[in-house]
Amino acid sequence: MANAKKPAPKKTPAKKAAPKSTQPSPAERLVANLPETERDLVLTLAKTAYALKDKLEQKLPTYEKIELVQTVTSTQGEKVIKQNPFVAEFRATARDYAAILRELHAAVDATGTTAELTSLDDFRRKFNIG
Repeated sequence: MANAKKPAPKKTPAKKAAPKSTQPSPAERLVANLPETERDLVLTLAKTAYALKDKLEQKLPTYEKIELVQTVTSTQGEKVIKQNPFVAEFRATARDYAAILRELHAAVDATGTTAELTSLDDFRRKFNIG
């Protein structure tokens, strides 16, 4: 029997990248009026604040439904009550969010352009974070 050549696999067409939005992100709008020397650092803070806000918003429905503590059996057979790790992570993220928001306020208040911080502040007040 002769060796039959296998047909070459079909190439899938390359996907085109979605066009990049020309509008600045909320973080970029927040730092637009800052001096050039401060802009990069504050932009990093702003992007982090928006990322933490998104993370908290995504986890909030789960946080509202879970038990705050859990009963765990130790290796000696004792039952111990400890904080749910999810709760600890959520609260740590909320503390980080509040700390970054304070730093953002300190950096942006000097420029007088605090209107862009409104959505971040509203979220903080709505859930009584920091």
